[in-house]
Amino acid sequence: MTLASTCSLPLCSSCTRSIQHNPSYTPSPQLNEALRRGCVPADDSLLDRIARAKDAEQQADEIGQELERLEALAETLRMRQRELSQFSAQQHGLMTPIRRLPVELLEIILRCACVDDIVEFPFSPRTVSAHAINGVCHLWRSIIQDSGLLWSAKIRIDGFRPFADDRQDRDARLFRRVLGRYCRQSAPGPLSVELLGDPRDIWASCLNDNLRAALEVIFRFLPRWRTAILSKHMVDYLHTYLKANRIKRRPEMLEAVEVARAAPTSRCRVKVFANATRLRSWTQHIDHCRFRLPYAQLTYLHTSWLSSLTVWEILQRCRGLEELRLSVYIEPSVERWRLPKFSLPRLKRLVMTADDPYSISDLFPVLDVPLLEDLCLNRANWPGEEYPAIDDAWDWPEQECHDFLTRSGCNLRKFELNYVRISEVTLWRLRERLPSATQLVAMHTQGLSVQGQSSQASG
Repeated sequence: MTLASTCSLPLCSSCTRSIQHNPSYTPSPQLNEALRRGCVPADDSLLDRIARAKDAEQQADEIGQELERLEALAETLRMRQRELSQFSAQQHGLMTPIRRLPVELLEIILRCACVDDIVEFPFSPRTVSAHAINGVCHLWRSIIQDSGLLWSAKIRIDGFRPFADDRQDRDARLFRRVLGRYCRQSAPGPLSVELLGDPRDIWASCLNDNLRAALEVIFRFLPRWRTAILSKHMVDYLHTYLKANRIKRRPEMLEAVEVARAAPTSRCRVKVFANATRLRSWTQHIDHCRFRLPYAQLTYLHTSWLSSLTVWEILQRCRGLEELRLSVYIEPSVERWRLPKFSLPRLKRLVMTADDPYSISDLFPVLDVPLLEDLCLNRANWPGEEYPAIDDAWDWPEQECHDFLTRSGCNLRKFELNYVRISEVTLWRLRERLPSATQLVAMHTQGLSVQGQSSQASG
């Protein structure tokens, strides 16, 4: 091969730098066909073919070396491009209008932006104001780091199956870190916690690490809980966790608890809330379950179906109640017995739903409620029937009700009856017994229409 058979490939448009190559050294279909057919070149062409092969290999090596040089140069240029872009952003950042705003105005904007934080899973950092907004400027970041009020948050996990989803593993890890940061930054302020679902759904083989870590973060800050909405399974797991780790922390700031609806159970020996010294409100949507609570300090109590014996025993200890909502049934295997009298001196609202109307008869003679303003008595079948049948074998305890109203001072603003058997004459006598300002509402008491009965009773 001679020099005249080569061509120059320019590498730079501003100088004469180039690289030499032979354009005739190109793979061809004819050569591939000769290789497939097993053709053997003539002896007199062997030396020429060997020379061309070595020459092509040398040109390939030269081009390879040039490519390495160019790639290194390109990486250097890319790095320099990033540095120049960052420098430009810094210069523009120094001139942004936000830097000319007064510090006091920036603080007001920041505080308004962070008042509604909810740390929940499934998790998105954009929904957490303090986490997202601290990257705006150094001033805001400093304010956020120094102010615990901006990190006050409601913690919410609705169901635990997402923690077992590998696709959300990254979000779960981020949620765990942000959760820990919120709990630490908001100290010593109170926390609102909402943990629903059954974590046992994903414990068949092993406890998911992200779930374990998230729950342990929340449980470690139990003394700072102010309100809690929990599934029964989470109450059980909280009790197990504290007991297994020999943790004796008390929910010192806890004021209100709601136990979400779950299947009926008799296993309610949990003592987690027994020493909650500030607990005032307790709501449970779970049947046949009596928790160990500081009943004497409660001002609000709402229970699902409990036996009458359990209810009367609890109420003996609830002298501080201001509002009471309960559902009562009489156990078939238990004989009715004479109940001791008790007083709820602060009670203003009472809503009782009875499976058996005799629970109403039992209530009037024993209860003393001098401040009662709102009384609602309902009949319902706790097994699940929507409309209970009127019990023809039971009569409205007129004398007991009269004595109850007299004993309690009869300061009612509203007296409501639903699905309770009472004759029209007795209802009118009850209307006359009540103050004229009392609203009397009777619904479905003898098969009368809601509108007609209500208008007759309300006077």
